[in-house]
Formats: sequence, structure tokens, C-alpha cells
Amino acid sequence: MAAQNTTRAKLSQDSIVDALLALAREAPRAEVTFRMLGAELGVAATAIYRHFRDKDELYRAAVDRLYAEALSRVDRAEPSWRLRLAQYSDALAATYLEAPAIGQLAPLVDGRGSGELASLDFIFEALEQAGLSGQRLIDAYGAYAGHTLAFAAGMALELSRESTPGSSVPWIRMLDAGSLAQFPRLVRLRGDLLEMDTLGVYRAGVQAILDSIEAG
Repeated sequence: MAAQNTTRAKLSQDSIVDALLALAREAPRAEVTFRMLGAELGVAATAIYRHFRDKDELYRAAVDRLYAEALSRVDRAEPSWRLRLAQYSDALAATYLEAPAIGQLAPLVDGRGSGELASLDFIFEALEQAGLSGQRLIDAYGAYAGHTLAFAAGMALELSRESTPGSSVPWIRMLDAGSLAQFPRLVRLRGDLLEMDTLGVYRAGVQAILDSIEAG
């Protein structure tokens, strides 16, 4: 009992989020329950409710941590705004795919915690360095942030449903050669299409958005 009381004394929002993300990375295809968290932390599941009102509040904190972790992987000293944004989009996808049970929730929570706010400020800083202002700045932010957030979360959701481990999944799983006979372009491109994966499509979308910003 004394050991458990010591653990409880050390329990905090940060330690709970640490445990949640650790479990999500160990078992990427399983939902992490309060009971699992309690066992990991050595406390009764009810103890977690002293720090988070409910599961939604806990998930918001975990998603915010992923934003912060993604931003920490970016070389902020990189002089090119374009390379910084490319680094961030890769880092965001990586953090979501490492803990897909949490990453897939990102579009569903609107926590606006310090990690997310720092990420927003980082994006606007890069876009302003690209010479954008006014409505063009807002539109570019919407295109970039909307693509990265929704697509990275979608990849996390898809990965959590996969039966075999991997960092990405095929973009098109099957194109039956027999059914393509009347579509000559698909016949010609079938091999290339089947080689595409979701991460490659995600990155291509990011590059297209950055191209459009750079083109002015």
C-alpha cells in the first residue's frame, strides 16, 4: 500500500499522458483504457479522474503532446521556410503513426493547448517568411494545416486497422487487370498505382501545396 501511495503522490497530468502514449506505441492497434493506464501507473483507474475530468480531456492532452513532439523534431534553425514546413509535415505524420490510436483523434479534438498553439505559430512564421500576408496567408495556412492534419490522422486510423505492422499502407490495394480493359490509361499506369502508398501520397500533397505557395 505504501508503494502505491508513493506512486499516487507522483501522479500528474504529464505522467498520465506519458503512460498513455507509451501504451499506444506498444499496442498501436488497441484502444488504451483507464484500466490499462491505472495498471501501467500502479494506481486505481479512478485516480486518473483526479487529473482529467474524462477520457476526452485526456485525449486532448495526448494529442497536444503529439503536436509538441512533432515540432521538437524540426530544425528550427533551417533557413528555408519550405524545408521547415516539409520537416514538420513529416514529423507530424511520424508522431501520429507511432501512436495511431491517439493520432487518429487529432481532427476530432480542439484543445488548443500549448503544443498545438506553438505549431500554429511555427506554421504562420514560415508562411510569412514566404512572403504571404492577409487572406493569402490564411488560405495557405488552411491548405497546409488542413492537408497535414486530416491526412496524417487518416493514415493513423488506417494503420490502426491493419493486421500487419508498418509505417504506411497501400494507397490502392487492388486493380483487377481484367476489369481495366476499357480504361487504357489505367492499364498503362496500373503498376505505378499499385506501388503507391499513403505516406507517399501525403508527401506529394504537401509538396504540391508548398509549390503553389512558392509560385505566388
